[in-house]
Parts: sequence; C-alpha cells; structure tokens
Amino acid sequence: MPLRHHGHAARIRAGSLTVAAVAAVLTGCAAATHTTSSPGGPSVNPSATPLTDDETKAQIVDLAKEIVAVAALQEATGGYGIQSCNDQGDPPYLGQVDLNFQIPADVDENGYLHNVAAAMTAHGWAAGSAPGRYLAGITLNKNGVTASIGPNVAHPHIGNIELTGQCRDMTDHHHQDIPSVDITAELH
Repeated sequence: MPLRHHGHAARIRAGSLTVAAVAAVLTGCAAATHTTSSPGGPSVNPSATPLTDDETKAQIVDLAKEIVAVAALQEATGGYGIQSCNDQGDPPYLGQVDLNFQIPADVDENGYLHNVAAAMTAHGWAAGSAPGRYLAGITLNKNGVTASIGPNVAHPHIGNIELTGQCRDMTDHHHQDIPSVDITAELH
C-alpha cells in the first residue's frame, strides 16, 4: 500500500512539474527580455557601444565580402536585413546576411563547405559561435559576428552562409517594415 501512495505522489509531482514547465514556456517571452542572451539567440551586451544602422550593415557586409574573397566563392549572391534581438520587435537590432554561392558539381558538398570554413579560419575566424549564440553545424565567429555554414537545402550544389551580427543597433525600427536588401553587387 505505501508503494501505491508513493506512486500517486510521484504522479502528482510530475503533474506539478508539467504545469510549471507549461507556465514557464507561456511566460518565457516576458522573462527573455530581461536577459542578456537566450539559448540559440544572439547575445546582448548592454555595456557595448551602440551602432548606427550604417555601422550595423558595415559590420556584417564587410565580413561577407571578406568571405567571398578568401574562400573564392563562385556566383556569390546575398541579402542584408536587420532583425530585433527580442520577440517584441524593440531595440536592439542586429544585422544579418544570407550569402549563397555555387558548389562545383564535381566535388563533395560537405568537403567543400569544410574547405570554405578552413579558408575562413586561416583569415582570423575562430571555431564555434560568438558568445551567446548556439548553432548546430559548421559555425565560426569573428569580431562578434557568427557564420553558420551549410548547404542550401532547397537548391542542390548551392552553399549558404548565414552571418549574424551583434545586438548593438539601438535605432528604433519597431513600427517600420524594413525589407531585405540585395547586396550581391557589394560582394565582388
């Protein structure tokens, strides 16, 4: 009989934990705005010097240009945009570049992507994500910018590098619709 009681108490504790977990998920948005980083999300350093919109773009587009050159990426195309570092759309914002490039048809895609990462590492990129970022796959970082390297799953023999900058742009874009900008001409 005591075992059944113990099992009943364990089910009640498990149920309470489930309720607590659901409550944490439902209130997580409010809690996340008070932290300096969130798992999988960009870090926010409140003591870092804020960037202007132009500085935010330069921070990330300059590194995209560098990657195209040092890795000798063929047919590179790219788009630049900004995104809020929180789920309310408020400042701070970060810059983001989506960089696509041709992978030669006669090479192993995975090996080619690792060669791109090796070329970047030879030019000052470090293995892993920037502090506060947790991404899967091949990730490198330099000057607070994270590069996530992989195939473009929608298109065979196309590689993709997603560059994500720092949360330092304090310009309020909350009520603005800011489209992505084609930066292909700037990459070459």
